[in-house]
Parts: sequence; C-alpha cells; structure tokens
Amino acid sequence: MKQRSQFKSGFFSGVGATLAALMLALVVTMLVSAGKQYGVIDNDTKPASVDEQGGIASAVNKKLKEMQDYVDYYYIFDYSEDEVVDKMLKAYVDGLGDKYSAYYTKDEMADITESMTGEYYGIGVSVTQVEEGALIMQVFDDSPAMEAGLQSGDIIIGVGDTVLAGMDLDNIVTLIRGAEGESVTLTYSRNGAATTIECDRRKVQTQTVSYKMIEGTNVGYIELTQFEDVSVSQMRKAIQKLTDQGMEKLILDIRSNPGGLLTSVIDIADMFLDKGQYILHTRSKQGLERNYASENAPIYTGELLLLVNEYSASASEVLASSLQDNGRAKLVGTTTFGKGIVQTYFSLSDGTTLKITTENYFTADWHDIHGKGIDPDYAVELDADKEGDEQLDKALELFGSGN
Repeated sequence: MKQRSQFKSGFFSGVGATLAALMLALVVTMLVSAGKQYGVIDNDTKPASVDEQGGIASAVNKKLKEMQDYVDYYYIFDYSEDEVVDKMLKAYVDGLGDKYSAYYTKDEMADITESMTGEYYGIGVSVTQVEEGALIMQVFDDSPAMEAGLQSGDIIIGVGDTVLAGMDLDNIVTLIRGAEGESVTLTYSRNGAATTIECDRRKVQTQTVSYKMIEGTNVGYIELTQFEDVSVSQMRKAIQKLTDQGMEKLILDIRSNPGGLLTSVIDIADMFLDKGQYILHTRSKQGLERNYASENAPIYTGELLLLVNEYSASASEVLASSLQDNGRAKLVGTTTFGKGIVQTYFSLSDGTTLKITTENYFTADWHDIHGKGIDPDYAVELDADKEGDEQLDKALELFGSGN
C-alpha cells in the first residue's frame, strides 16, 4: 500500500491553484495513492480485520441482501450498480461524522492527485471550505473566473444541480474542475444574493507566490497563498530576487492560506530554520510519533515577520508555529484557524480511495493547536470600514518602516 503525505486545510486550494489540494477546511494530510510519493508513511501493512467478516460489515451484508431481494423483484427502473455502490460507500464515511474524512472514486482521486502538481484544468480560483460551500480566497489574473466576474469573498454554493453545503472540499474541487474547454455552471453567493453563471475551464498553473520590495525600504514582501509542488521553487526564486534587490528584512504573508503538501511546507520552513530544528510532530491512534526537522542550512537569515489570520490553516499553521516556537519569527494578525489533525488516503483494492483522520499533529514545542489555533505575538484586527492594511502597517512599524 502506497501512502503519500500532504497538509490540507478543508480549504483544499481551490479550483485554481489552490483548488488543488488544495487548498482545506484545513488539514494536515497523508496522501496515499498512485502518483508522486510524498512519503512520510511508507508501509505495506493493513489492519488484520480488513480481510475478515464481522461487525458493521456483517450487519450491512445481511440487511443489504434483504433489501436487494426487494429491489430485484419490485423496482421498476434501471440503475447503475457502480453508482449505487459508490454512493453507499460515501454515505458510510459520512456516517463517521468527520467532515475531513471521505471516499473517492478512481476518477475523483485522479483529479485530486493531478491538482497537487500545480497544473490543472479549472476556472482559476483559490477556495477554502465553509459551511455553505467554498469561499473564494483568490481569483487568478487572466483566469476564466476573473472573466466571469467572480471575486474574492464570493461563496460558491452550487455546481450544476449539486448543492455544496457540508460537502468535503476535495469533492467540491472535483466538481468544479474538468476537461479543457468544457463549461461549468456555478451558483455563488455575494452579500446574501445568489447568482448563477457559466464558466469555461482552461489550463491553469497555480501561482502560489507573489513578491515585491516595499518602496523606499529594505523590506521585502512575499505572499504565499498555498503549499503546492510549485510553491518551493517559487519561494526560492522570490527570496533570491528580493535579496538581489537589497532585502534585509522580510514580511511573509500567509493570511488566508489554507495549506497544501506536507513536503512543501517542510521544504519552505527549511529555508528559514537552522539545520536540526523541529518543524512539527505527529502522533497516531497507536501512539506512533513522527518528528520532522529542518535538514539544511537556511537560505534567508535576516529579520522575519509573518502575517496570519483566522483562515491561515493546516500547513500554514505548521510554518507559523515552527518559526514562532524556534524564535525565528514573530506573528502579526489574528489567531489562526486551528487545524491540528492528519488525514491519510488509503488506496483500496479496486483503485478507489478512503481518506480518514489518523493522527494529531503538534507544533515544534509540542503545542496542540487543534480547535485553538495559534495566537499572534502582535494581535491586530483588520477594520473592514477602513482603507489600507493595518496588519501590514504594524509589521512595517515593527521593522522601523524598513529604514
């Protein structure tokens, strides 16, 4: 059994770059299935009971046989056996009462795996999971979503005839993405009013990093919107470009970043921490602990501040806590989302996939942040009625305006 690891926030990055794993609700995730090996767990074992009959399986088989007899004899319409089975299995996982656990068909899992590369066919938005559906955090430039008039803050509440309320973000992403050139019908809510639009799907490459020098200062600014495969190289490029422009201090903005791949957040934390410093720890139901630490010398050693908010989740919280716990950076903003559990994707024998919550994760100093979040060193709320960015202004003030 192959297993791959990934941090997600029920915010599986959206339909675009973040639409990938995107990106979700926010979760630290262990990915298991075909494709690139992210490899935190790599064992070929499975519970002994998997091949045995008993418990729920025995009760379901007995009742299912009884129901099937009635359907075979009385039911007048045709139906797809595969579709019935898939919906039954989805309902089983839904019955666990954990919004981060899910069952995926082969096609759904193929879409999820592809999206983690940072290239996919979609509409070009970054989303996070909310009760009503998927909250748009970012609309990519020159994307179908921008052309259709979608904006940050809109909530996608329906795809075609499917209502998204309460749905797992991975499944939402699968519904929005599709083949190049096809259109998708989206219903979104803005200021309480619902609107339905048609949006084309095109090839999208996730741009997870943007950067600039703050004018008239020696302060660099990097915004990281999610942790995908492409994010590591994009971060390295941004740090190098800003260093070449005279950066001596850095503001790293991970506000509204839903998370992403475990490998990516570890590699990015590695850019700022000394070799051997802890990044995070995980603990399983069986008490197995895994410890992750920086393996290389940092590529940036200057002063560092992080901007965070209530939508900074999962992998974002791993990065923020590792830099905070190790005394590498101070946090400015509001308390983070509080996603401190791990999901693992298990490849089933027929090529489908089961995702269930399997571990708790802890910060470098062993703090449990699940349901609590990470408190900033400097608490600064954004005032929606004011122009400007008080949190960024506070970071610049702490840097002495970069002079």
